[in-house]
Amino acid sequence: AHRYKVYSMEKLIPGVQKPSYPAIRDISRYFIVEFPSDTDLHEITSAYQSNPYVITAEPYQIHTYLYTPSDPLFPDQWALCHVNAETAYDYCRGSRDVIIGIVDSGIDTAHADLRDNLWVNPGEDLNHNGIIEPEEWNGIDDDQNEYVDDFWGWNVWQNNNNVQEPLTSDHGTACSGAASAVTDNSIGIASLGYQTRLMTVKAGDDTFIYNAIQGVMYCVQNGANVVSMSFGSPAYTAYEQSVMTYAWDNGVVIFAAGGSDGGITPIYPAAYDHVVGVGSTDQSDHLVPFTNYGSWIDLYAPGINLLLTTHNNSYAYWSGTSFSCPLAAGLACLVWAADSTLTNAEVVQQILTTAVDIDTLNPGHNGLLRIDAGAAVSSVFLNVDLTPVNPPIIIHPDGGDFSYVIELINQDSLPHSIDYWSELVLPNGSHYGPILGPITRTVSANSGIIRQRTQSIPPNAPPGNYLLIAFIGSHPLSICCRDTLPFVKEGTSAVDGFQPFPVEGAPNPFEGPIDKGVIIPETFSVSVYPNPFNPTTTITFDLPVASQVTLNVFDIHGRRVGVGLAPTRNYTPGTHALTFDGSGLSSGIYFYRLEAGEFPASGKMVLLK
Repeated sequence: AHRYKVYSMEKLIPGVQKPSYPAIRDISRYFIVEFPSDTDLHEITSAYQSNPYVITAEPYQIHTYLYTPSDPLFPDQWALCHVNAETAYDYCRGSRDVIIGIVDSGIDTAHADLRDNLWVNPGEDLNHNGIIEPEEWNGIDDDQNEYVDDFWGWNVWQNNNNVQEPLTSDHGTACSGAASAVTDNSIGIASLGYQTRLMTVKAGDDTFIYNAIQGVMYCVQNGANVVSMSFGSPAYTAYEQSVMTYAWDNGVVIFAAGGSDGGITPIYPAAYDHVVGVGSTDQSDHLVPFTNYGSWIDLYAPGINLLLTTHNNSYAYWSGTSFSCPLAAGLACLVWAADSTLTNAEVVQQILTTAVDIDTLNPGHNGLLRIDAGAAVSSVFLNVDLTPVNPPIIIHPDGGDFSYVIELINQDSLPHSIDYWSELVLPNGSHYGPILGPITRTVSANSGIIRQRTQSIPPNAPPGNYLLIAFIGSHPLSICCRDTLPFVKEGTSAVDGFQPFPVEGAPNPFEGPIDKGVIIPETFSVSVYPNPFNPTTTITFDLPVASQVTLNVFDIHGRRVGVGLAPTRNYTPGTHALTFDGSGLSSGIYFYRLEAGEFPASGKMVLLK
């Protein structure tokens, strides 16, 4: 007790007495021991377990609610289960202060699963009771925003306040339900937006959207945090791009459907700068046949057989990127509800960096990310931080070690049990490990765990640039967040059969040698990691045959950047890696194009400073 500064020891159940019969478990002998929060819980538990006077010692458990919303159709919403919505709900259940603009064909304002989430313009709701009453239909622009009686939004197509969707269309009503159907109300379906308010902008009919840009501007000017657009065409215009940039500069996150033509041709507004383009996946994380794809698609979300709202308090199954888009946009609302101090760039980064990499499930594609609501929201509260003890880290050719500090951080008001593990990215871009963990730790509320570890690098490890990556989450199912620590090993060549990378001060280092013989890839492929990045990233490519390789990087205007990054040269079969340094570039989206003989590849890179 003295060694660990124990300051309290009380009975588990006060007042309980020793039982009269020996066969009955004696609960009176259980005690709760309290000690400073910076003490290693597992270390003190082990110490008590090794004490001959203690029969057993184990952590005292604080349980969280296993929350499932009361909406009766929630079990039929496979997409919400697939993106770990229930985990997200354990951390955050939305906010009435977050507003999403749905620019579409209108909404069924009377739908029982939507009406309580309708945005009500506070400037037109004169008594501020959230209900539009007859005397407020006064034909006066009470809030002086140049729109008369715009109670729930505006009809920018016909220039009036009628945002009701006609019975001939359910598209806008379905999109609204995908984004923010009222959740936990014992009616119909649930949504990621949960209680996010729906600002309705009617921009067209059941066939065309005529006034998209005016609709986006209405949302920006009237306080929307997020805008969802489920329409598009192959036509680029400078004025539309200007409006998207204006919205972004005003702190708004814009999502747009990538289109359901099954092609690679860019569709706008999804392909505009400052717009998150969304494609569709199925229950197995495969791209659905109808989804468009390409480097201009930023993110994927479930988009087939989604149960959504329709007229007359009804529901129907819908498929298409039109509905993947508001689903992803609803996640942005939930992330913002979890932390209202985030910028729009940070909200997007939160979603991208916690998304699931589905490249391996979709051969021939690179950079595919599917939303993970549980990881995106939980990582607002949980974090991992790596700090080198004596930077920069440069390992001698004969091997050596370096020390670093790892901190697991919990900013939630509840304790959380999380898995921690780490691995290395080798100079050739391949991943090695885990070299540590997975280790399960319980982090107290509004607290953290700090430990120092020493990483050994064997003498015959290959020379070059390494990354130590620390992960927290639920191993191996999901990654909540990660941090990286770069280091360099000097030398000119590797020796076959180098030893494992042991970690001192930690249990279960990864065992087993790595075969360092030359491995010839079976297929041509390109990957970028990390992505998003700041300021450097590694472009790794596999060559099944010797090839003349050219690599270029372009900004969104098609201008080449990073001149001299990789002049055309011949590469042997194998895996190769090049570093792209964006130190002199501004934050934004960049595109790489790598040509290796008859194999072309291109993709998107996001620089976030």
